[in-house]
Amino acid sequence: MEAEKQLGYVTRLELLEHESKLKTEVSKDIEKIENKVDGLGDDLNDLKDIVVPLSISLDQIATNTERTAETLDRFASDTTIHLHDHDIELTEIKAKSENDEKAKTSDVGVTVAIIGLIGAVITTIITLAPMLWK
Repeated sequence: MEAEKQLGYVTRLELLEHESKLKTEVSKDIEKIENKVDGLGDDLNDLKDIVVPLSISLDQIATNTERTAETLDRFASDTTIHLHDHDIELTEIKAKSENDEKAKTSDVGVTVAIIGLIGAVITTIITLAPMLWK
């Protein structure tokens, strides 16, 4: 083979040098990508270590929230029943109080009538007494 270059032709040596250069560049690029993939794998493992406990925690929170909602519903129902019972008791007490008040007014009326009658009898006795002892 000739050592001189011909225009438009590539020698075997140039091809081998170029191939070697390309192999080196490609292997460097592959190594960089593998390092990045390894880093991503570690990051994914770290993320997995964080996400799995969070998922379990969220499930527990959902369960606890459901229990809390049921408890609050029962509490609201019990409170409503309790307040209803109190309303009934207060209505009964009010009715009894009104009846007692009417009875007291009746008793007061009777007492006033008796006192008035006694006063009338005493006044009559005082008025008639001088006439009887004369």
